[in-house]
Amino acid sequence: MGLDPETITAGGLSVLASSVTDILPEIKGYADTLPGSVPVVVYGMDNCSFIEADGYGFTNKIKRLEYGKYHVVGELVVAP
Repeated sequence: MGLDPETITAGGLSVLASSVTDILPEIKGYADTLPGSVPVVVYGMDNCSFIEADGYGFTNKIKRLEYGKYHVVGELVVAP
């Protein structure tokens, strides 16, 4: 999509539905400033990273394009 990623972080959260519910107003407030087609990723796992996976199940590092933006081909997945 050619967008720069933004990060909203808060330490000390446990990966529980109630934790996501607690931070949802902050995420919603920020998401309301973005176009409706922009994905929002709620990430609550340490020591993992994001990679891309194509339709055949092959995974690759997310690539930075020549103009400095990142592009994910296929699905965005979390890799431990």
